Amino acid sequence: LAGVVALQTSGEPGKDDAQFWIRGIATFTGSPDPLILVDGIERPLNDVDPLEIESFSVLKDASATAVYGVRGANGVILVNTRRGFDGPARIDLRYEQGFSFASKRLSFVDAATRSEMFNEAVDAVNASAALKYGADEIKAMRMQTDPEVYPDVDWQKLLMKKVSLSEKVSANISGGGKFARYFTALSFYNQEGQYAVKPGEYSWVSDKIGRYGENVNYKRYNFRSNVDMDITKTTVVNLGVQGNVTENMEPVEGSAAIYRDIINAAPNAFPVRFKDGELAGRDGLNNPYNMLTQRGWKKTTGNTLRANLTINQDFSFIPPGLSAKVSYAYDAVNYSVEERARNINFFEATGRDQDGELIRTEWQADQKQEYLNYKQSGNGSRTQYVEAAINYSRTFGEKHEVGGLLLGFAKDYRLQEATSDYLKSLPNRSLGLAGRLTYAYDKRYLIEANIGFNGSENFAPKNRYGFFPSVGLGWVISNEPFFRGATEVIQYLKLRGTWGRVGNSQISGRRFAYLATVKDTNDTSYQFGKNMDQTYGTTAIDEYAVDVTWEIADKTNIGLDMRLLNNKFNLQFDAFKESRKGIYLRRTSIPSYFGMINNPYGNIGKVENKGIEMSVSYANSWRDWSL
Repeated sequence: LAGVVALQTSGEPGKDDAQFWIRGIATFTGSPDPLILVDGIERPLNDVDPLEIESFSVLKDASATAVYGVRGANGVILVNTRRGFDGPARIDLRYEQGFSFASKRLSFVDAATRSEMFNEAVDAVNASAALKYGADEIKAMRMQTDPEVYPDVDWQKLLMKKVSLSEKVSANISGGGKFARYFTALSFYNQEGQYAVKPGEYSWVSDKIGRYGENVNYKRYNFRSNVDMDITKTTVVNLGVQGNVTENMEPVEGSAAIYRDIINAAPNAFPVRFKDGELAGRDGLNNPYNMLTQRGWKKTTGNTLRANLTINQDFSFIPPGLSAKVSYAYDAVNYSVEERARNINFFEATGRDQDGELIRTEWQADQKQEYLNYKQSGNGSRTQYVEAAINYSRTFGEKHEVGGLLLGFAKDYRLQEATSDYLKSLPNRSLGLAGRLTYAYDKRYLIEANIGFNGSENFAPKNRYGFFPSVGLGWVISNEPFFRGATEVIQYLKLRGTWGRVGNSQISGRRFAYLATVKDTNDTSYQFGKNMDQTYGTTAIDEYAVDVTWEIADKTNIGLDMRLLNNKFNLQFDAFKESRKGIYLRRTSIPSYFGMINNPYGNIGKVENKGIEMSVSYANSWRDWSL
């Protein structure tokens, strides 16, 4: 999709969701993510199984996103899930097997080469010769005559798979009758982690992770049901229910920490494990084998239930073209974290005595545990969303098409977790009102005007509400009389332009920035007494109240749409510019002698995005073939 950037920053199972940006990143404090609407409700895209998607579209310019208010300041992604139809039941069963692998692994030298390079570094800085490795030590590393004292471990080869597998099983059924239609889908997804123990030449090391550790593994169970019912000839009710249960297993240290330890551990730092079964390590440097197999595990279980009810009412029997819609959505998200961990002791080999026995130093001897501790925590959220819209669309005299829309919404989001932060106990609320007027003459000249009126709790009462207009013009050149001779070559040609102003209230830093906070602190304490040894703490302003307001963006877009070759070849071209100002930042230019604990925030940042986009597509078919 032109103008859309998708970035996946992690391949870890359960944590590999992609980020989306539309026409670049326009802000650098709050979230730059676009608004994602699943069946008209703001919801995460990763909860949607790709097989459940009916259509996917992207709204970029200010006129197209105007009805979504400030929520659409960074663009909008619309996802519509599949629905039922009037006809016999259709059943779809599918099994998928996938695999993943690292596109590139870091390359490290072996223990002997690393030791030789270390010696060169010692000579280069004129450090003590006592730090250098001896020739016999380097030879022992190269020949691996004593791997417990002079190891040479390729930690990536030892603890990481070359290929990780995943599988997915899905089933859906859809159909219905004249008055009710349904779509129901079930799916199960299982993804393996990248870790494993492959001892190789270290035959005394088990190839099992064991009861004190766990590999990374992610399981997800998905369910979705969409039901559409014709209550009367003019009333349609849509009910959607979506849920999932996830289970994410990982080492207690976390998958990222294990990989960091694999990269940080030198090949000669310590052996994988000693032959007598004792754990190997060094003070201040983690043995990744210990972290993966001995420290414990953590299981995060998530369950999500999302429901939405929409009533569509056709009022065409009053004035033709009038309709209304009311929607209500409720989302409940819960996570439970079960952690089983233990402390371990380990040994560092420093050589062998005259009898050939290992000389070892034991670390953390007093912390050794033979059992796993238990800790549980949880968090969640509740979201309620209400939307009401009145829509009007009518054609007068075959040439005049008039449309109108009035839409209002309110959202309430509450975080649920055990915390002493009273701010987290307060709900996050927002509301908005949007209007749209459209007019088209003879399918040639198009005009559209939008207004958005939005409120946010983040600002003081005088700045709480913002007004955001936009306008769009279009000219369908291919419908002009003078163009009729060219329609055999160019079937459709349209020139369009939009301008709009949007606001963003998703500022980062802190909530209710228009209120000052105080705290007891020693940052502004005073010293008295003959020896200046009497300290008196103070109560001081922590965060200063600031007259913060909306982040404002002016968006301009000029575009061209063209269809050629009997509508088989499609071309879309856009040039755009976005100037955003008032980005919420902490000031850095205030001198320290002002005596502030924290510099205040302000609407001082600016960003400008501009560019061009072009999308080209071709579709054709020959008998049983299509392109």
